[in-house]
Amino acid sequence: MYVWMVATVAAYGLCCWVVWRHCAHLRHCPWLVALLAAGAPALRFTLAFAQASAVGLLCMTGAYCALRAKRPFLAGVAFGALRWPFAVSRRAPGA
Repeated sequence: MYVWMVATVAAYGLCCWVVWRHCAHLRHCPWLVALLAAGAPALRFTLAFAQASAVGLLCMTGAYCALRAKRPFLAGVAFGALRWPFAVSRRAPGA
């Protein structure tokens, strides 16, 4: 459980850092961005209920970076990877 929480916080931090690096208007206030990211309710609820939303956040951040780099195929792969957690969770027991 603790390993999952650490991995979730690391993924959340990585995604926040990547978006901060790509957005020119946010570069002049890194401490404010870090404070707002750490205090976001989304992170608190993700950790409190051990949700797998970090996977979706990584996929969306990857798609954002791919679209900014003008690589639509990689963006499509990232968007397609969003389907994976739902396909696994909807599988019938014993199937």
